[in-house]
Amino acid sequence: MVKSLFLVTSAVILVTWLPAQEPEALQSPCDSPLIQKASRDGLEALRLRDLPLFLREVYLCRRTPSGKATLRNLEQQWRTQSYESARMMKGFSSTLAYCTTIILLVFYTSRLFSG
Repeated sequence: MVKSLFLVTSAVILVTWLPAQEPEALQSPCDSPLIQKASRDGLEALRLRDLPLFLREVYLCRRTPSGKATLRNLEQQWRTQSYESARMMKGFSSTLAYCTTIILLVFYTSRLFSG
């Protein structure tokens, strides 16, 4: 009973969050606004609630012959952007690395001097 209620509730929430799209509006799944936004502004520009729809559109785009090449170019662009931000030590991953290093340093220093 609880599982079915959870499934129905999550399905209703998912359907209400997804924007309505007319099937004839998109000729190709690769022409979706989310993929265009991610290619133009990067993956960080997508909102968290748009991520499941974006992943679905990427999956549908990969299934088309021209979509594989399009997504391969986009992924290369995203990797280059991630490499540039990681090289300059800015962003979420770098912040996480800094915090982890500081926590480990404090822990081992306190263990060393506590006796």
